[in-house]
Amino acid sequence: MFLNIRKKIAISFTFFILTSTLVWSLNLYNHYQLTKKIKLIDEKIELLNTVLECRRYEKNYFLYFNRTDLREAITYASNAEKKQADIIDKYKEAVRHLPLRGHLKNLKQYKALLTDLLNTDAGKHREKLLQKQIRTIGKQITDNIESIVSNEREKIRGLIYKTNLYLYGALIAIFVITAITVIFIALNVNAPLKSIEIAIHKIAKGDYSSIPPVSTGDIFESLVNSLNRMIEVLNRRNEQLIHSEKLASLGTLTSGVAHELNNPLNNISTSIQILEEEIEDGDVEYKRMLLEETENQIDRARDIIKGLLEFSRERRFVPRKVNFKKLVEKTMKLIKGEIPSNVTQHFRLDDSLEVRIGPHQIQRVIMNL
Repeated sequence: MFLNIRKKIAISFTFFILTSTLVWSLNLYNHYQLTKKIKLIDEKIELLNTVLECRRYEKNYFLYFNRTDLREAITYASNAEKKQADIIDKYKEAVRHLPLRGHLKNLKQYKALLTDLLNTDAGKHREKLLQKQIRTIGKQITDNIESIVSNEREKIRGLIYKTNLYLYGALIAIFVITAITVIFIALNVNAPLKSIEIAIHKIAKGDYSSIPPVSTGDIFESLVNSLNRMIEVLNRRNEQLIHSEKLASLGTLTSGVAHELNNPLNNISTSIQILEEEIEDGDVEYKRMLLEETENQIDRARDIIKGLLEFSRERRFVPRKVNFKKLVEKTMKLIKGEIPSNVTQHFRLDDSLEVRIGPHQIQRVIMNL
């Protein structure tokens, strides 16, 4: 089944658009994942900073035993707990493989230990026990969050690398698709159009040769067939026009040829009359001369008629090498009767001048001068 040119172009651009859309969709999805990861790691870094602030106040308390530092540590622990809960709620899909829920439990336990420490009298044995537990859990929380942040950074680096690969791949894919589309259009659109354009230029210059047929099965094939039919009609019309021009030229030449034939016929008639009158005389040489003159005049008339017949024949333009001077003289004989008696002809042509021309076409040119 052949497709017309509109469908071919539509299919080409549809394929180009769909493929480009697919490539860019993959890139957009990867960019979305990268953006999401960056936001997540920002949240985790903020969580880590909050935990580190909490640990700083915790250490200050154990150094100076200032209850204000302990209260600040509890406040930061509450903030860290809230931030981690927000991260879990906001990035459910992204953090489902991460142990954040266990870390949230540790944060709650850490906060509870800080609160117990705040409510415990200084110097008690329980305070020392709580101090040890708080430091252990605090270090565990810090190490875990730092590990998670480090892992997320590695994932982001991987996503950036993958994004770059996708980007380069997309550029290469679009380049290849564009090249394929351009080649397809060039072969199925530009090439037939170019052949038609060349054929039209040839027609404009008078070359009515047929266009090589194409088998594209679309509008171009139909157009080429139509142009070939038109060229065939033009060839017939051109031949008819040439024949009509010849007939018109023959009409113009009739009187001149009649006058030109009249002279040898008069000479023949005169010679015959003399022979009839002196047929009994014994002057054989004189009679032979009259007969030779009669034969020459007959040859002259034959040449005139032959030239006229050659001119009137329907011929195609076939250039060949001819002696230009002889061609001009031959043509002038045909129209000699049309030239006024007060006009003198002068030919300044080299006897050896030979040119490659269509002699019948040149004869018409000379006659129309």
